Amino acid sequence: MGLFSKHESFNNQEEFSDLFIKYHDRLVGFAKAMKLSETEAEDVVGDVFLNLWKNRKKQIIKTSMEAYLFRAVKNTALNLIDKSSRKSESQSLETDLPIIGDDGNDQVQYADLQQVLEIMVSSLAPQQQMVFRLAKFDGLRVQEIAEIMEIKPKTVYNLLGMALENIRKKMITSGYSVS
Repeated sequence: MGLFSKHESFNNQEEFSDLFIKYHDRLVGFAKAMKLSETEAEDVVGDVFLNLWKNRKKQIIKTSMEAYLFRAVKNTALNLIDKSSRKSESQSLETDLPIIGDDGNDQVQYADLQQVLEIMVSSLAPQQQMVFRLAKFDGLRVQEIAEIMEIKPKTVYNLLGMALENIRKKMITSGYSVS
């Protein structure tokens, strides 16, 4: 019984390549959210897919393919961080966020608002950041996030709630009106 018996059947490299294309960008973004550089994130995702292909006949995936891939990227990234003895970096973020006045004259372009949101998300605690990105940017369900992060679904709900509250507070502090 092979790795993909419960999921799609990958009989050739073309089918496996489709899987790679489907998940690559999201997995790289996920790895980068764990504070890896672009190159490191690409390497981690490449290693995960290489190991998946090499072991496709030996392993059985007991979760969804998506949850399996995110968990594999998470574990591989953590191993990379441990091996290279990277120290935790608290990145200093710009605090000069654009402030929108109440007079309505200032207009923020969509791209600017996205940049502000990215800064705010990047300032969250690591677990809150990861849960927020998986839920809001990658569209994963709570159960899938719980499987990937190896935590309980209730913890996912709590982390997401704290992340949303922290972002809301930062937006209000920066002068944005929040409904």
